Amino acid sequence: MIRGDGTASVFYAVLASIAVLAVMVRLRPKDQRPPIEKTIYSGIGEFMEVGILLALALTLGALCKDMGTGYYIAGLAQGNVPTFLMPLIFFFVSCLISFSTGTSYGTFSIMVPLAVPVAEAMGIPLPLMFAACISGGVFGDNTSPFSDTSVITAISSRIPVVTHVKTQLPYTLISASVAAVLFVIAGLVA
Repeated sequence: MIRGDGTASVFYAVLASIAVLAVMVRLRPKDQRPPIEKTIYSGIGEFMEVGILLALALTLGALCKDMGTGYYIAGLAQGNVPTFLMPLIFFFVSCLISFSTGTSYGTFSIMVPLAVPVAEAMGIPLPLMFAACISGGVFGDNTSPFSDTSVITAISSRIPVVTHVKTQLPYTLISASVAAVLFVIAGLVA
């Protein structure tokens, strides 16, 4: 089995792209070079908020894990919430967090450390709880006006971000509704 780190791969790909771009710019005559420095700095500035949000989400996820928040939630839920509804609840909470923040990775880092102990304590299959967190995170990543995916897609399509989000919402809401029903069914079957 081949193991890899997706985050590191993306990071190295970005660094390689920047290096290739720098070489390409340097090979051009000075009078034909684009004002790349200003573009890079303004691009970094636009995504600084996303980086800070992701760092805070990772910190919150680690804090929840260290404090045993997942076990606490499981203790509260046992006897009060039907077990088959827990995947649905985690899906909806993940949708809400990812839509509100615009980050799927941030949602994963918050919800997965909560889902694992809840799944263990309540006897819910871990892949089902993991799927609920991932599905909810991807929902917001594709629909939130704060999401880098939405912003980049809108910019590349030369349309306002809000227009792109309005176009995406009907499809993602239908998909989320189908997923919600399937999470209930999977919770009953599991």
